[in-house]
Amino acid sequence: MSRTSNLRQQHTNLLVLATELQNSLDRPMDEQNTTLIPNILEKLTAALKIHFVQEDQTLYPRMIYSDNKLASDTATEFQAQMGDLSRAYIKFADYWSNPSRLESNPEQFNKETKRLLNRLQTRIQRENAVLFPLADAL
Repeated sequence: MSRTSNLRQQHTNLLVLATELQNSLDRPMDEQNTTLIPNILEKLTAALKIHFVQEDQTLYPRMIYSDNKLASDTATEFQAQMGDLSRAYIKFADYWSNPSRLESNPEQFNKETKRLLNRLQTRIQRENAVLFPLADAL
């Protein structure tokens, strides 16, 4: 079992939830969808909070302060490029968990959701492909 196997499994689970949220964009913003979306956001928020804590408090510091220059430099670069995703997501979820906001401005919700999910998926892909192999080699 690799050091990052738990984080990789979390990524898989996060992508499932992200897909659920993405699929909600294809449905009308009716009562059913404005009830469903906050539930998805709640699940995604809970999963992301755990995931970000594990990465930000364990994985990234271990890599940044390691003797492996490539691992250290890569983790530092990733953290600088993607470090604000947690704050951006929490702000997004807090705002859009309100069904009346979803009903009143579905176009803005769709736009912000697509942008945020793109950032999340990019981070997951890059961590899986670049960061995690370096972490596993430490």
